[in-house]
Amino acid sequence: MKTSLFPCALLLTVTLTLCMCAAPGLAEEKPIILKLAHQAFPPDAQSVMSSNYWADLVKKRTDGKVQIKMFYDTLAKGPEAFSAAQQGGIADGVEIVLNFISPRVKDVAPMELPAAYDAGRLPEVGERIRPIMTKIMEAKGIAYVGAQYTGSALVVASRERHYRSPEDMKGQRIRIPGMWMTKAVRMWGATPTMILPHEMYNGIQTGVVDACGSILDLIALLKLYEPGPYLTEWPKTTMAMSFLGLNLKKFKSLPEKYQKIIIQSGIDAEKYSLDYGSNFENKLREKLKATPGVKYLVLSEKEVNSFLEPITGPLYKEARAYCGPLGNELMDVLDKMMNRNTH
Repeated sequence: MKTSLFPCALLLTVTLTLCMCAAPGLAEEKPIILKLAHQAFPPDAQSVMSSNYWADLVKKRTDGKVQIKMFYDTLAKGPEAFSAAQQGGIADGVEIVLNFISPRVKDVAPMELPAAYDAGRLPEVGERIRPIMTKIMEAKGIAYVGAQYTGSALVVASRERHYRSPEDMKGQRIRIPGMWMTKAVRMWGATPTMILPHEMYNGIQTGVVDACGSILDLIALLKLYEPGPYLTEWPKTTMAMSFLGLNLKKFKSLPEKYQKIIIQSGIDAEKYSLDYGSNFENKLREKLKATPGVKYLVLSEKEVNSFLEPITGPLYKEARAYCGPLGNELMDVLDKMMNRNTH
Protein backbone atom coordinates (compact mmCIF):
# COMPACT_ATOMS: atom_id res chain seq x y z
CA MET A 1 0.00 0.00 0.00
CA LYS A 2 1.39 3.34 -1.07
CA THR A 3 1.47 6.15 1.46
CA SER A 4 1.37 9.74 0.17
CA LEU A 5 4.33 11.82 1.28
CA PHE A 6 2.35 15.10 1.15
CA PRO A 7 0.53 14.80 4.50
CA CYS A 8 3.78 13.86 6.24
CA ALA A 9 5.65 16.75 4.72
CA LEU A 10 2.84 19.14 5.68
CA LEU A 11 2.81 17.84 9.26
CA LEU A 12 6.59 18.23 9.49
CA THR A 13 6.42 21.81 8.19
CA VAL A 14 3.71 22.80 10.67
CA THR A 15 5.61 21.18 13.56
CA LEU A 16 8.85 22.99 12.69
CA THR A 17 7.03 26.30 12.36
CA LEU A 18 5.41 25.92 15.78
CA CYS A 19 8.72 24.99 17.35
CA MET A 20 10.43 28.02 15.85
CA CYS A 21 7.67 30.32 17.09
CA ALA A 22 7.95 28.86 20.58
CA ALA A 23 11.73 29.05 20.67
CA PRO A 24 13.05 32.02 22.68
CA GLY A 25 14.40 34.80 20.51
CA LEU A 26 13.18 33.27 17.24
CA ALA A 27 9.75 34.86 17.29
CA GLU A 28 9.56 38.61 16.75
CA GLU A 29 9.22 40.33 20.14
CA LYS A 30 6.40 42.86 20.34
CA PRO A 31 7.49 46.28 21.62
CA ILE A 32 6.43 47.35 25.11
CA ILE A 33 4.38 50.54 24.76
CA LEU A 34 4.36 52.86 27.79
CA LYS A 35 1.60 55.49 27.79
CA LEU A 36 2.77 58.81 29.26
CA ALA A 37 0.28 61.44 30.49
CA HIS A 38 1.96 64.70 29.43
CA GLN A 39 0.95 68.31 29.93
CA ALA A 40 -0.36 69.95 26.77
CA PHE A 41 2.16 72.24 25.13
CA PRO A 42 3.02 73.05 21.50
CA PRO A 43 5.42 70.63 19.73
CA ASP A 44 8.51 72.84 20.21
CA ALA A 45 7.91 73.66 23.89
CA GLN A 46 10.76 72.96 26.31
CA SER A 47 9.10 70.10 28.16
CA VAL A 48 7.84 68.41 25.00
CA MET A 49 11.26 68.46 23.34
CA SER A 50 12.97 67.16 26.49
CA SER A 51 10.44 64.38 26.97
CA ASN A 52 10.70 63.38 23.31
CA TYR A 53 14.48 63.30 23.58
CA TRP A 54 14.21 60.89 26.51
CA ALA A 55 11.67 58.74 24.67
CA ASP A 56 13.90 58.63 21.57
CA LEU A 57 16.88 57.54 23.67
CA VAL A 58 14.86 54.74 25.27
CA LYS A 59 13.61 53.50 21.91
CA LYS A 60 17.07 53.60 20.36
CA ARG A 61 18.88 51.99 23.29
CA THR A 62 16.34 49.16 23.59
CA ASP A 63 16.35 48.57 19.80
CA GLY A 64 12.69 49.55 19.72
CA LYS A 65 11.68 47.02 22.37
CA VAL A 66 10.45 49.80 24.70
CA GLN A 67 8.57 52.75 23.25
CA ILE A 68 7.06 55.79 24.99
CA LYS A 69 3.80 57.16 23.60
CA MET A 70 2.91 60.69 24.69
CA PHE A 71 -0.67 61.76 25.40
CA TYR A 72 -0.96 65.53 25.76
CA ASP A 73 -3.73 66.31 28.29
CA THR A 74 -5.89 63.51 26.88
CA LEU A 75 -5.40 60.64 29.36
CA ALA A 76 -5.73 62.99 32.32
CA LYS A 77 -5.40 66.72 32.93
CA GLY A 78 -3.36 68.73 35.44
CA PRO A 79 -2.76 67.05 38.83
CA GLU A 80 -4.90 64.08 37.77
CA ALA A 81 -2.14 63.03 35.38
CA PHE A 82 -0.04 62.17 38.43
CA SER A 83 -2.92 60.18 39.94
CA ALA A 84 -3.40 58.30 36.66
CA ALA A 85 0.28 57.30 36.66
CA GLN A 86 0.09 56.23 40.31
CA GLN A 87 -2.88 53.96 39.64
CA GLY A 88 -1.57 52.57 36.33
CA GLY A 89 -3.76 51.22 33.59
CA ILE A 90 -4.92 54.52 32.14
CA ALA A 91 -1.37 55.88 32.16
CA ASP A 92 1.99 54.18 32.66
CA GLY A 93 3.83 57.39 33.40
CA VAL A 94 3.66 61.16 33.74
CA GLU A 95 5.42 64.42 32.90
CA ILE A 96 4.24 67.18 35.21
CA VAL A 97 5.31 70.36 37.01
CA LEU A 98 5.91 69.64 40.69
CA ASN A 99 3.83 72.70 41.68
CA PHE A 100 0.75 70.70 40.64
CA ILE A 101 1.42 67.90 43.10
CA SER A 102 3.07 69.50 46.14
CA PRO A 103 -0.23 69.69 48.08
CA ARG A 104 -0.40 65.87 47.95
CA VAL A 105 3.35 65.13 47.86
CA LYS A 106 4.54 67.57 50.51
CA ASP A 107 8.19 66.58 50.32
CA VAL A 108 8.58 68.07 46.82
CA ALA A 109 7.49 71.54 48.01
CA PRO A 110 11.10 72.82 48.28
CA MET A 111 11.43 72.67 44.49
CA GLU A 112 8.78 75.38 44.04
CA LEU A 113 10.11 77.90 46.54
CA PRO A 114 11.27 81.17 44.93
CA ALA A 115 14.94 80.89 43.93
CA ALA A 116 15.06 77.35 45.35
CA TYR A 117 17.82 76.27 42.97
CA ASP A 118 19.83 77.50 40.00
CA ALA A 119 18.21 76.15 36.83
CA GLY A 120 21.46 76.82 34.94
CA ARG A 121 23.00 73.96 36.95
CA LEU A 122 20.21 71.48 36.22
CA PRO A 123 22.39 68.41 35.52
CA GLU A 124 24.22 68.95 38.82
CA VAL A 125 20.97 69.66 40.67
CA GLY A 126 19.46 66.54 39.09
CA GLU A 127 22.35 64.40 40.27
CA ARG A 128 22.21 65.75 43.84
CA ILE A 129 18.45 65.42 44.30
CA ARG A 130 18.01 62.07 42.50
CA PRO A 131 18.47 59.77 45.54
CA ILE A 132 15.98 61.77 47.60
CA MET A 133 13.46 62.26 44.79
CA THR A 134 13.63 58.53 44.09
CA LYS A 135 12.61 57.78 47.70
CA ILE A 136 9.88 60.44 47.69
CA MET A 137 8.32 59.17 44.49
CA GLU A 138 8.65 55.46 45.27
CA ALA A 139 6.61 56.08 48.44
CA LYS A 140 3.87 57.37 46.12
CA GLY A 141 4.10 54.45 43.69
CA ILE A 142 6.16 56.25 41.07
CA ALA A 143 9.60 55.39 39.68
CA TYR A 144 11.52 58.67 39.40
CA VAL A 145 13.10 59.07 35.95
CA GLY A 146 14.48 62.60 35.94
CA ALA A 147 14.10 66.37 36.19
CA GLN A 148 13.32 68.71 33.31
CA TYR A 149 14.13 72.37 32.71
CA THR A 150 11.07 74.59 33.08
CA GLY A 151 12.68 78.03 33.03
CA SER A 152 15.25 80.12 34.85
CA ALA A 153 13.06 82.96 36.07
CA LEU A 154 9.68 84.20 37.17
CA VAL A 155 8.18 86.55 34.56
CA VAL A 156 5.14 88.73 35.29
CA ALA A 157 2.92 90.26 32.59
CA SER A 158 1.14 93.38 33.83
CA ARG A 159 -1.39 95.74 32.29
CA GLU A 160 0.10 98.95 33.62
CA ARG A 161 3.44 98.68 35.41
CA HIS A 162 6.74 96.94 36.02
CA TYR A 163 7.47 95.55 39.48
CA ARG A 164 10.86 96.82 40.60
CA SER A 165 10.24 96.38 44.34
CA PRO A 166 7.62 94.94 46.69
CA GLU A 167 6.24 98.49 47.02
CA ASP A 168 5.14 98.31 43.36
CA MET A 169 3.09 95.20 44.13
CA LYS A 170 1.03 96.58 46.98
CA GLY A 171 -2.68 96.48 46.26
CA GLN A 172 -2.19 94.55 43.00
CA ARG A 173 -4.19 91.43 42.15
CA ILE A 174 -1.68 88.95 40.79
CA ARG A 175 -2.15 85.44 39.47
CA ILE A 176 0.86 83.34 40.39
CA PRO A 177 1.47 79.56 40.23
CA GLY A 178 2.00 77.33 43.22
CA MET A 179 1.33 77.37 46.94
CA TRP A 180 4.64 78.96 47.94
CA MET A 181 4.73 81.68 45.29
CA THR A 182 1.18 82.55 46.37
CA LYS A 183 2.46 83.02 49.92
CA ALA A 184 5.36 85.13 48.61
CA VAL A 185 3.04 87.43 46.67
CA ARG A 186 0.93 87.94 49.78
CA MET A 187 4.07 88.80 51.77
CA TRP A 188 4.91 91.44 49.15
CA GLY A 189 1.58 93.15 49.78
CA ALA A 190 -0.32 91.95 46.72
CA THR A 191 -3.48 89.85 46.55
CA PRO A 192 -2.86 86.44 44.95
CA THR A 193 -5.70 85.40 42.66
CA MET A 194 -6.04 81.88 41.31
CA ILE A 195 -7.19 81.54 37.71
CA LEU A 196 -6.44 78.71 35.28
CA PRO A 197 -3.84 79.18 32.52
CA HIS A 198 -6.44 79.41 29.72
CA GLU A 199 -8.20 82.20 31.68
CA MET A 200 -5.11 84.39 32.15
CA TYR A 201 -5.34 86.35 28.88
CA ASN A 202 -8.95 87.42 29.51
CA GLY A 203 -8.17 87.87 33.20
CA ILE A 204 -5.61 90.60 32.44
CA GLN A 205 -7.66 92.05 29.58
CA THR A 206 -10.84 92.46 31.65
CA GLY A 207 -9.13 93.54 34.86
CA VAL A 208 -9.97 90.44 36.88
CA VAL A 209 -6.25 90.50 37.68
CA ASP A 210 -3.65 93.22 37.25
CA ALA A 211 -0.92 90.79 36.29
CA CYS A 212 -0.07 87.13 35.75
CA GLY A 213 3.21 85.46 36.67
CA SER A 214 4.60 82.31 35.08
CA ILE A 215 7.57 80.91 33.18
CA LEU A 216 8.59 82.74 29.99
CA ASP A 217 7.51 79.81 27.82
CA LEU A 218 3.91 80.09 29.03
CA ILE A 219 3.87 83.90 28.87
CA ALA A 220 4.79 83.67 25.17
CA LEU A 221 2.56 80.67 24.40
CA LEU A 222 -0.57 82.35 25.81
CA LYS A 223 0.41 85.76 24.36
CA LEU A 224 -0.02 87.40 27.74
CA TYR A 225 2.21 90.24 26.51
CA GLU A 226 -0.77 91.54 24.49
CA PRO A 227 -3.09 92.44 27.41
CA GLY A 228 -0.07 92.71 29.75
CA PRO A 229 2.71 94.47 27.80
CA TYR A 230 4.77 95.30 30.92
CA LEU A 231 6.93 92.19 31.32
CA THR A 232 9.12 92.01 34.43
CA GLU A 233 11.68 89.21 34.71
CA TRP A 234 13.31 88.15 37.98
CA PRO A 235 16.60 86.46 36.91
CA LYS A 236 17.57 83.24 38.70
CA THR A 237 14.28 82.93 40.55
CA THR A 238 13.35 79.44 39.43
CA MET A 239 10.11 78.47 41.15
CA ALA A 240 9.19 75.24 39.37
CA MET A 241 10.56 71.95 38.12
CA SER A 242 9.01 69.37 35.83
CA PHE A 243 9.78 65.70 36.22
CA LEU A 244 9.32 62.38 34.43
CA GLY A 245 8.09 59.30 36.28
CA LEU A 246 6.65 55.85 35.60
CA ASN A 247 4.18 53.71 37.50
CA LEU A 248 6.41 51.81 39.93
CA LYS A 249 4.81 48.39 39.41
CA LYS A 250 4.94 48.76 35.65
CA PHE A 251 8.55 49.91 35.79
CA LYS A 252 9.63 47.00 38.01
CA SER A 253 7.84 44.53 35.74
CA LEU A 254 10.23 45.44 32.93
CA PRO A 255 13.45 43.46 32.41
CA GLU A 256 16.24 44.94 34.52
CA LYS A 257 18.26 45.91 31.45
CA TYR A 258 15.36 48.08 30.26
CA GLN A 259 14.97 49.66 33.70
CA LYS A 260 18.61 50.73 33.62
CA ILE A 261 18.25 52.15 30.11
CA ILE A 262 15.15 54.15 31.07
CA ILE A 263 16.88 55.71 34.10
CA GLN A 264 20.17 56.44 32.31
CA SER A 265 18.24 58.01 29.45
CA GLY A 266 16.45 60.19 32.00
CA ILE A 267 19.81 61.35 33.37
CA ASP A 268 21.10 62.12 29.87
CA ALA A 269 17.88 63.98 29.06
CA GLU A 270 18.47 66.36 31.99
CA LYS A 271 21.50 67.88 30.25
CA TYR A 272 19.67 68.05 26.92
CA SER A 273 16.74 69.69 28.71
CA LEU A 274 19.00 72.47 30.02
CA ASP A 275 20.73 73.01 26.66
CA TYR A 276 17.52 73.10 24.66
CA GLY A 277 15.45 74.91 27.29
CA SER A 278 17.93 77.73 27.97
CA ASN A 279 18.50 78.34 24.24
CA PHE A 280 14.76 78.29 23.62
CA GLU A 281 14.22 80.71 26.49
CA ASN A 282 16.91 83.11 25.23
CA LYS A 283 15.30 83.23 21.79
CA LEU A 284 11.88 83.90 23.31
CA ARG A 285 13.30 86.71 25.44
CA GLU A 286 14.92 88.44 22.46
CA LYS A 287 11.79 87.98 20.35
CA LEU A 288 9.61 89.57 23.01
CA LYS A 289 12.02 92.46 23.51
CA ALA A 290 11.72 93.20 19.80
CA THR A 291 7.91 92.90 19.74
CA PRO A 292 6.21 96.29 19.19
CA GLY A 293 4.36 97.51 22.26
CA VAL A 294 6.12 95.14 24.67
CA LYS A 295 8.11 96.74 27.48
CA TYR A 296 10.51 94.05 28.70
CA LEU A 297 12.43 94.70 31.92
CA VAL A 298 15.05 92.40 33.44
CA LEU A 299 15.57 93.27 37.10
CA SER A 300 19.04 93.82 38.52
CA GLU A 301 20.42 91.53 41.22
CA LYS A 302 19.80 94.29 43.78
CA GLU A 303 16.17 94.62 42.70
CA VAL A 304 15.63 90.85 42.84
CA ASN A 305 17.11 90.73 46.33
CA SER A 306 14.67 93.44 47.47
CA PHE A 307 11.96 90.84 46.88
CA LEU A 308 13.79 87.77 48.16
CA GLU A 309 15.57 88.98 51.29
CA PRO A 310 12.45 89.85 53.34
CA ILE A 311 10.70 86.55 52.62
CA THR A 312 13.37 83.83 52.29
CA GLY A 313 13.86 83.29 56.03
CA PRO A 314 10.21 83.00 57.13
CA LEU A 315 9.00 81.28 53.93
CA TYR A 316 11.72 78.65 53.89
CA LYS A 317 11.26 77.91 57.61
CA GLU A 318 7.54 77.46 57.01
CA ALA A 319 8.35 75.08 54.16
CA ARG A 320 10.62 73.03 56.45
CA ALA A 321 7.79 72.68 58.94
CA TYR A 322 5.41 71.71 56.14
CA CYS A 323 7.68 69.02 54.63
CA GLY A 324 8.51 65.66 56.07
CA PRO A 325 12.06 64.36 56.70
CA LEU A 326 12.74 63.74 52.98
CA GLY A 327 11.61 67.25 52.09
CA ASN A 328 14.03 68.63 54.67
CA GLU A 329 16.82 66.49 53.17
CA LEU A 330 15.97 68.03 49.81
CA MET A 331 16.19 71.53 51.29
CA ASP A 332 19.56 70.69 52.89
CA VAL A 333 20.93 69.67 49.48
CA LEU A 334 19.62 72.81 47.78
CA ASP A 335 20.81 75.07 50.61
CA LYS A 336 24.33 73.65 50.33
CA MET A 337 24.37 74.20 46.56
CA MET A 338 23.08 77.77 46.93
CA ASN A 339 25.24 78.67 49.97
CA ARG A 340 22.10 79.33 52.00
CA ASN A 341 21.00 78.51 55.56
CA THR A 342 17.27 78.10 56.07
CA HIS A 343 17.27 76.23 59.39
